[in-house]
Amino acid sequence: MNPKLKVLIPNILTLTKLVCIPFIIIFSILKLNIVSLIFLFVAIISNILDHVMAKKWNTETNIGTKMDYISNEIFLVVLLLFLTTRFYVFSLMLIIECLIVMIDLIAYYKMDLTKDLKINIVKKVLFNTCIILGFVYLLNRSLSHILNGVILMSANIGLLTLINYITSYYDSYKNKELEESINNDKDVEKNKRTKIYDIEEADEKKEPEDDKDSDTKVLKKIKDIFVDDEDEEDQDD
Repeated sequence: MNPKLKVLIPNILTLTKLVCIPFIIIFSILKLNIVSLIFLFVAIISNILDHVMAKKWNTETNIGTKMDYISNEIFLVVLLLFLTTRFYVFSLMLIIECLIVMIDLIAYYKMDLTKDLKINIVKKVLFNTCIILGFVYLLNRSLSHILNGVILMSANIGLLTLINYITSYYDSYKNKELEESINNDKDVEKNKRTKIYDIEEADEKKEPEDDKDSDTKVLKKIKDIFVDDEDEEDQDD
């Protein structure tokens, strides 16, 4: 397969997930819940295929990774916000997801750092499962107990994920500060050594000049002595 297609197909699948979002919401509002579920499954399947193909073809790029992250967060936040208007219990998951996104953005702009913890994978699976159950609940109202139980479990996992992100980024920030402090100390010591070396080098260059001046002075004194002797002899004559 053409290498360009290997890069292009995962990106198309990422965009497909975003395109499906308005259709999911619109058909749900129109109470065409089956059609809404079809678009929801298309979005989730396209997301899975995106990851599988990118890893299989080894075509993961920085732009593709960023697009995938942004599309995932838009997908979760928008659909959780929509479901919150139907069932208030989804607000727990929505708040947790928004906090995780905010922490990710702060870490990216402050430290140029992004992380995808293992527990975050579990959180994504549970959150997507809750979204599916939320739209299924619109078809079958008898699933309320199951839905509430899965949402509460997902919210707990989401809270643990949030705590792990905070501690992980905090540790990275402290390690970065320590590394910068060590590098600054090394630079200071290097500058001190450079100054000492420059001073010693200047002294070494200065010493020969001093010796030369002292030799000149000695020769001058000897010359003066001979000149004085000659003057005295002339006077005697």
